[in-house]
This record gives sequence, structure tokens and C-alpha cells, in this order.
Amino acid sequence: MIFYRQKIGNFNDGFDKYSIIVLLSENYNLLQKDSKKISEAIAGSNAEDEMRITKYFNQEINLKRDEILSHLRTKSFFPGRQVIMLYGLSEKDHKIITEIGSAWQSQDAITIITMDKLSKNSELK
Repeated sequence: MIFYRQKIGNFNDGFDKYSIIVLLSENYNLLQKDSKKISEAIAGSNAEDEMRITKYFNQEINLKRDEILSHLRTKSFFPGRQVIMLYGLSEKDHKIITEIGSAWQSQDAITIITMDKLSKNSELK
């Protein structure tokens, strides 16, 4: 599911039913705040303390592709949903998004991705 930041609205909109949530905005700081709110809506406010949220930033995403994919199925010691956060992904790196979508199963971690913008002919649309 792709959300443009200014059109998100209610954060309790059943985000946990999606495998991948892509947030788009040119304001990186607001994207981080929104992704945190969404991760809390999905996994709860203690998820970060319980190490059920895994974060990766733009430069390391491609280098840690296998690690990210393995986190999809990794189960936590604590009960509750797992979340993978990919900050600052560029559109040219869309292959990892399709890999996550293909590998995802119903109880796997939900991936939240922040991106600057998408081109008009983007494969992600």
C-alpha cells in the first residue's frame, strides 16, 4: 500500500493487514514521525523496547538485503507483530520491495518504507 504523507489521515486504518507500507513525502523528518506512529499502531508502543522493530537506512539497505529478508520470518521472544523499517529507499531500489512482497506470508513482519517520491511511470505504482 502506498500512502502520500499528506493523505494518510487516520493512523488506525488497519495497517497490519498490509505486507508493505510505502510512505511518500519530500519531508524526511515528517516521514520518520509518521512511520513511528504507524509502527506503534501495528506493533504497540513497547515494540522498540522489545526489539520487534528493525531499522535500516538508505545506504545499508542493498548491502543487507539477505538480512532484511530473513527478518521477515524471525520471531521475537516477546509476543506481538514485528516491523521492518526501511528509511530513505530510492525508487531505483524497487527490487527489494518486490522481493519482500513475494516472500511475505500472513504472520511475517510488516515492512514500512519511506521514500522521497515516485516518478510518473514508476513500477511501484
